[in-house]
Amino acid sequence: MRDRRVREALNLAIDRAEIAATLFGGKAEPAAIPFGLPLGFRDVKFTERMPYAFDPARARALLAEAGYPSGFPLGIFAYQLPGLPEGKAMAEAVAGYWQKIGVQPRLIPVDYPAFRKQWVDRLAPGAVGYYNLPNRDWIGSYTLLEKFAHTPSRPTDTVADAPIDAMLDAILRETDREKINALMRRIYARLRGEHYGVPIVYLHTPYVTSMRLGRWNPGSVMLDLNID
Repeated sequence: MRDRRVREALNLAIDRAEIAATLFGGKAEPAAIPFGLPLGFRDVKFTERMPYAFDPARARALLAEAGYPSGFPLGIFAYQLPGLPEGKAMAEAVAGYWQKIGVQPRLIPVDYPAFRKQWVDRLAPGAVGYYNLPNRDWIGSYTLLEKFAHTPSRPTDTVADAPIDAMLDAILRETDREKINALMRRIYARLRGEHYGVPIVYLHTPYVTSMRLGRWNPGSVMLDLNID
């Protein structure tokens, strides 16, 4: 995972359109920006789509160029998440795509707390898990990046990149909105350009309204991805 070519290969090996059409029943679209959220894109005027091609041949060539012509073992934690009943099937599908380019994936069935402990304690270096995230505006997007892509900040960091650290720090010191927007756009472009993650789909979910909403106790729900 330290090699940019390996990260790119893992992304090129996945047919996101097929996953969106089958596992998610057409209620999703292919994603391209790691840790990117469409509401945040709108707020900072990030209009680049940067889609990943489905190119297994190029993926195999990149692995060979990186020194892994026969692939490598890769653990994939498979668990259930609230709001993502398709999670385990998605992990299996991704494992299948990666197997076709020579990677030797091993699905590890666990519950989410067990995965999270290994993640934050750094007990399974190189292994892969997954997460579903609620859509957020640019401020929520910033807090997400600060949690996952800001090296000094959290045990949940999965990206260690000095230029991104510097841009996230600069946003906190900046008061001009257009300069903030430009920094956010540069962060998204670098996340995509360095392939810092494997974005799969943007999942669309339905919303409803009700006259009874005022009598509803949202504390009865542990997590609802439509409420943030």
